[in-house]
Formats: sequence, structure tokens, C-alpha cells
Amino acid sequence: MFERYTEKARRTIFFARYEASASGSPYIETEHLLLGLLRENAALSTRFFHSRTTSEALRKEIALHRPPGPTFSTSVDIPVSNESKRVLAYAAEEAERLNHPHIGTEHLLLGLLREKDTLAATLLARHGVTAELVRANIQDSGPAEPIRSPHVLANAGPTTLGDFQLTLNVASLAASELFYRKLGFLPVSGLHDINSIVLANGRCVLALYQNQFSENLLSFESDDPASVATHLEAAGIPFEKPLSTASDGTITALLRDPDGNAIQLLSRKTLS
Repeated sequence: MFERYTEKARRTIFFARYEASASGSPYIETEHLLLGLLRENAALSTRFFHSRTTSEALRKEIALHRPPGPTFSTSVDIPVSNESKRVLAYAAEEAERLNHPHIGTEHLLLGLLREKDTLAATLLARHGVTAELVRANIQDSGPAEPIRSPHVLANAGPTTLGDFQLTLNVASLAASELFYRKLGFLPVSGLHDINSIVLANGRCVLALYQNQFSENLLSFESDDPASVATHLEAAGIPFEKPLSTASDGTITALLRDPDGNAIQLLSRKTLS
């Protein structure tokens, strides 16, 4: 399913998971997908929202309708709600309708607009976003970009275990950003606020949060997590959670490093 997603669309799902975790939600709801969209592609606000709202402003609006509960570990599997599953299906339909080979953030936005009886659709309507406006804009600007990072460095390549996404709790956002910049990471445009920033080095993504989440999480995304898991088990690496298939089709496994940090193996492709 996700093999057709652009890198921005994949990171949207990544951010939606963390929005659900941070709000204490047992499901990835449509509003979490909307927040993930604005975190990943802040330009969507200036392109389509009459109010040019931000993810922080929308989060406050969402809290009025659904007060957040206690946050929980980011390593806990969070299933996709039925409404969000339909949103993802609609996004694929929109890409097909426009003859686009890849599914991008604009298609996800159209999917949210088509699932009308949801909090996300209500918020979008309130801010003047319509499916007609988005479709016309996409047709004028062309298809979504292929699955390539806009920040790929000339010498960047995949890691041994797969492309990684790392979420870290940090004490000082400024100090940590400076450190990782020296390691070759560059800021992803539009993905920063007073408490967080997303950096990229090739296909490796690093999200830094200042005292927002309960634990650090390193996710390795690969085409064949089963082979990776077999290799690690042969090397004597114990798994906290063995390889399993989540409700959205993602294949995952969880282990921890000697300091107790969570490491997650993820499938790049999901079951249809």
C-alpha cells in the first residue's frame, strides 16, 4: 500500500502516529492525519487554507473537541481508525483519477476532505479548504514527486538495516540541532516550531522534540524486515516484541539497546 507514497506522504503517516501518541488516542484518527500533513508540508496551509493556519493552532482547536488524554510510549502499536483507513483508500483513488503514479500529501488532503463526517473534515471546511480547490491546484502544479528526499546528499546511501526515522527527546533543541547539523543532517523546510524540528540526511529522518515524548524511538524501515529480524536473532539480539503485523498492515518488531532505548523494525511495504 505505502510503496506508492512519496517520502513526504510516508512521513505524514509517521507524524500522525506521534500525534496520536501525544494526545493519548488509542487510534490514529483523521485529525492526527491532518496534523501530520501540516507538520510534513506546512506549505499546504498557504496553498489551501484561507486562514493560513498552523498545526499548533489546529491542535488547540482539536483539543476543544477531543481533550487529550495521558500520553503513552511511542513504541506501542497504534491502529488506524476505520475513518482513517477510508481516507488512505480515497487518497489512492484520487491519485488514480489524476493519473499520478505516486500518492502525495495533496492526495491525502483530498482523502480527508472526502471522509466528510469527521473532525478533520469539519476543521478543513471551517478554514475554507474544498476538494475542488485542491484538485484544481494539483492539476495546475502537476503530479506528486516520486519517493525521493529533497535533501538527498551526493554521498548518501541506505543504512545496513534500512532507512531510519529517529525520534529523540532532547533537553536543548538548539544544541541538539547544531550537533546533528555537524553530522550532515539538514532541516526539512516547514517542519519546525518552538519545541521540535525535523532533520534529514539522505533517506534518514531525525525528529527532535524538546521534552514532549516519553521515550526515544529509532525506527528502521526496510523492504524485508523478516530477513533483518532473522539476522538479528542469529546474532543473539533479543526482541521485546517479535515480528507481527499491525492492523494497518505494517510489519513491525521491537527491541531495545543496552540503555533501554526502543528500536523498531518496520516494513517499507504493507499488506493490501
